[in-house]
Amino acid sequence: MKTQNTDRKLPITAEEAYAMTGAKKVDFSNVPEDKRAFIAAVYDMTVVVEAANDGWKADWDDVVQLKCFPSFDVTDIGVLCFSSADYYYTFANAGNASHLVCRDEATAAYVGRQFIDLWNTILKGK
Repeated sequence: MKTQNTDRKLPITAEEAYAMTGAKKVDFSNVPEDKRAFIAAVYDMTVVVEAANDGWKADWDDVVQLKCFPSFDVTDIGVLCFSSADYYYTFANAGNASHLVCRDEATAAYVGRQFIDLWNTILKGK
């Protein structure tokens, strides 16, 4: 089941996502330096997904609601690249960043491709 909504504005940058959601940037200077980029990227991606979902939130009690997420591959030289947009119905898998799910496959694919640098920081932890 593929759904697509092309009549809404999607964020092009994390800064635009902040403006779209009204979220405030957070100072992560109190986070240990070796974790700071990762924590900041997770927060930025949370805001990006919120903006891209345009008010939609996953209902983990709804067993028929799709929860879509981007998938990635790492090349033999260590480069992260977008692979596909996948989905599940109720399985909240922390390995797939269940709080970062999208409303449809098209949104998941967009967020996966457009924000590859943030995903790279999140998935590689640095």
